Amino acid sequence: MKSEKLILNSIQYIFEYIKEFDLNGFKKNRKTYQAVIKELGIIGSILENSYLRKTYVELDLFVYLKYKFIFEYYQLDFENIWFVINNDLLYLKKIIKENLKEIN
Repeated sequence: MKSEKLILNSIQYIFEYIKEFDLNGFKKNRKTYQAVIKELGIIGSILENSYLRKTYVELDLFVYLKYKFIFEYYQLDFENIWFVINNDLLYLKKIIKENLKEIN
């Protein structure tokens, strides 16, 4: 349950970081994209050993991104990162909230 809350916090931080940006603004603001990448890496680290990843194999994307950011940082694909933020993160948030409801 603690890990789910940490993921929800990271998701919230990411949306706070990007709230004033479109894709072009995001690409140009190094502080913002580095903060977002850090939070995505945290999410990937938490999911790496999570029961959620075993249940929802599509969450492997976040673990993959963590390693991509570490080992291929110089090849960032901002369009894909922006897509993940605006699509996959919302899906992850939904999954976590549903699982937290089941636990409570």
